[in-house]
Amino acid sequence: MTLTVSKDANCPGTYAYEVHNGFDLVEFGGGYPTLQEAEEAGQYGYRALHLANFKYEGAPIQNDYMTLDEILDELE
Repeated sequence: MTLTVSKDANCPGTYAYEVHNGFDLVEFGGGYPTLQEAEEAGQYGYRALHLANFKYEGAPIQNDYMTLDEILDELE
């Protein structure tokens, strides 16, 4: 199982993460303003997979960075 954090190719100036279980992509996200924020977001998926005993069946989950204003707009 791996957690990879790098520059986001789709959004210059931001960072992205991917969580893999073997060769299977489990969770990914991008648009994070700092490397630390991308790594922290990736740690949630990484730890959740540990808690599930590395058993995950389903489509990869995408968790992109959202500002507080964007989150509040989604809730309205």
